Amino acid sequence: SGTLGSALNGTYGSLVLNASGAYSYAVNESNAAVQALRQSTNTLSDVFSYTMRDTAGATATANLTVTIHGANDAPVLAVQTVAQNATVGSAFSFVLPTTTFTDVDSTETLAYTATAADGTALPAWLAFNASTRTFSGTPTATGTYGVRVTATDLGGLAANETFSIAVSTAGNRAPTAVADAGDATEKGGVANGSGGVVASGNVLTNDTDPDAGDTKTVTAVVFGATSGTLGSALNGTYGSLVLNASGAYSYAVNESNAAVQALRQSTNTLSDVFSYTMRDTGGATATANLTVTIHGANDAPVLAVQTTTQNATVGSAFSFVLPTTTFTDVDSTETLAYTATAADGTALPAWLAFNATTRTFSGTPTTAGTYGVRVTATDLGGLSTNETFNIAASAAPTTYSLFNASSTPTQTNLNDGQQLELGVKFQSNVAGDVTGIKFYRSANDNGQNVVDLWTTTGTRLATATFSNTTASGWQTVNFTTPVTI
Repeated sequence: SGTLGSALNGTYGSLVLNASGAYSYAVNESNAAVQALRQSTNTLSDVFSYTMRDTAGATATANLTVTIHGANDAPVLAVQTVAQNATVGSAFSFVLPTTTFTDVDSTETLAYTATAADGTALPAWLAFNASTRTFSGTPTATGTYGVRVTATDLGGLAANETFSIAVSTAGNRAPTAVADAGDATEKGGVANGSGGVVASGNVLTNDTDPDAGDTKTVTAVVFGATSGTLGSALNGTYGSLVLNASGAYSYAVNESNAAVQALRQSTNTLSDVFSYTMRDTGGATATANLTVTIHGANDAPVLAVQTTTQNATVGSAFSFVLPTTTFTDVDSTETLAYTATAADGTALPAWLAFNATTRTFSGTPTTAGTYGVRVTATDLGGLSTNETFNIAASAAPTTYSLFNASSTPTQTNLNDGQQLELGVKFQSNVAGDVTGIKFYRSANDNGQNVVDLWTTTGTRLATATFSNTTASGWQTVNFTTPVTI
């Protein structure tokens, strides 16, 4: 509720209403919504309610609606542009920020123009793009150039500012070092006896300097935390680099490095990264990396463990699996294929077969003799190596026994009622090995038996225990190691 004759604040202004009905409404010019009205067709409204009374005291109430119409407000300079710097002969570019000028009117759009500070045209070298608010060009002479920018709103009201562009001559500018890459290849073949490529080039070739006539030299080279000496070898992880002040370099692969040797193909790679610093005539420097990629090469397999002579017996099945450790290949993920021939390269003897998948020799010798065998291991790249070993086939030994299968004790069911130690003496008229002892067990024997072999002088040569307590008839127990006599 207001007081007649005094100001009553609405949302966008204040009303003074007198008892006579006369009123005045003043717009609040500090109200942001009021200031945002750009044209007379842009409006806001305040609504007041008043009550009137006649002489007899009867009353009535109605509204007074005040419509506030907009008016164009001029843009203002919000942020003064600071002096800009440019260099003779170098491209200059400056984008005037959108926050430089502001306008309180809603949906206002500003158009920009630029002149010299005195209102004349911009210098010939300087252009202004009004759409992007961009000044650009390449100064041709030193000096301080005053620039005036004018911002005009849709209603034709404007504001402007003046700033300067200071153009000076160029001092020494820093060069740019560009990353370099080199390729090296390890040696391959048999015992690293073939191939191999040294990486070489010049790291300064692609480096640039904006100053005409400047020369460039390399001043330092580093691998990780280790600084090198120009012209001398600096070790990386997989090889060594020699980098000269002229920028020329060579990189030699370390052929004794296990990771390098494990590279099987050119697509299998490792890399060493060196950092170098270059300097121009004026002393300005720049740093970049030289990355050397080491490519693989196929290495031949080698014989790691020579196979010893294998023994076979005529008429008995022979089998021998060539160990996987016989041949090795330093190349990672390498697979070896195996073939076998006689030592002279001809076919294996008819009785002997070779399974390349399982590396197994098998067969039954038919004739005694020494058979030479050659095994060849070939890698995926076609390189190979081989070994030769012998299979010594001997005639089957003759087996002798003190008892034949039809012999039986005279008494087989006698119960002694106690433990007994029984034996028999024998003499052999041929040399050989005693492999075990044969004895006869009664069906009533339910204990284990211990058998011994003695010399005639009382020295025990071997012992064994027979523990099958349910066996009967002739039984044989073998010694762990045959006894030679």
